[in-house]
Amino acid sequence: MEIIERKDFKNEVLARLRAGERIAIFAPQFFGKTTFLTQIYEELIQSDDIVFFIKFEQIFNAFDFFGKISEEIKAHFGLNLDLDESDITSSLINAFYVIGRLSEKGNKRIFILMDDFDEIVNTQSIKFELNKAFNEVFTHFNKVIFCFSIKTIIGVNFFNHKKSSLLNFAKVIDLPKFSDIDAALYLIENLKEVDIRVCNESLIKKILRTCKSMPYYLNSFCREFLFIKNAKGVDELEVNEEDFNKAFDEIYESEKYSFSLKMRSIKGRKYYSQIILKILQGENPYDLSQMLGNKAVVATILSDLEKENIIERDKKRKPTDKIYDPFLERYLLEVYNLTNDKQN
Repeated sequence: MEIIERKDFKNEVLARLRAGERIAIFAPQFFGKTTFLTQIYEELIQSDDIVFFIKFEQIFNAFDFFGKISEEIKAHFGLNLDLDESDITSSLINAFYVIGRLSEKGNKRIFILMDDFDEIVNTQSIKFELNKAFNEVFTHFNKVIFCFSIKTIIGVNFFNHKKSSLLNFAKVIDLPKFSDIDAALYLIENLKEVDIRVCNESLIKKILRTCKSMPYYLNSFCREFLFIKNAKGVDELEVNEEDFNKAFDEIYESEKYSFSLKMRSIKGRKYYSQIILKILQGENPYDLSQMLGNKAVVATILSDLEKENIIERDKKRKPTDKIYDPFLERYLLEVYNLTNDKQN
């Protein structure tokens, strides 16, 4: 099902890409950016243009990156690239130039879609600054057009920070949020396809509120409701409160391990726990400024938590900080022995 609110946005992105503009689409984790980029890919491949789709969640080092680029070049052009294992930098830069020259030789556009481009940091080292190589090579080839997806402030800074070697390489634009109406339509239509419906409007609203209308968790609920339907052995399922509670618990249990890993990454960092506790309690973390020394310390910690998709910040509301992921929030409430008064 096409998301109504995002349809015009998708058409705008396609038009800008076809006009030769490089774009970086920013959306936080679980926001549907991979699904959106896949929709862009499916539209582009219907033309005669060449389209690469590279997912950085599958790339852990520079050799993986070279391997993926090589696969795409071989699939579209039948060429095999040579890898110099002693100099991966030169091998990658050579691959970049090959792509550029192929676009010139065939006088064809090559669209390169890169999902989770933030993860490119995993391929870099002191000796190899990949962003710089990107900029130095591809600025010479205007028929090679990029569309990135990014999910963190680090990714945004790749293209917007004045000291970044990729400054202005791509225009950063925000992926629109789901409205409650669009999220409800998305949920209802996806469940309808597998003969499932929710028993009443209040339960639909509860699902949306629980998910914060995030596509990732809406899909998780759809999946769990389908499991429940199959377990009951019925042709049609009308989701009730009991089904909701069971689905919620299953989703939460499936995510708990990843939450523990996420929180382990900040374990032991001074004052982080106090800041998170303040946010969970709906209080202003800057109340801790005197204890921590000054406001700058609080601001730095909040920035780190935002980069790691633990909190989100809303400048229009006070307190401005809240836990981004609704299921992570439940996990943290348990860890801090707090009750979740917001759940119902």
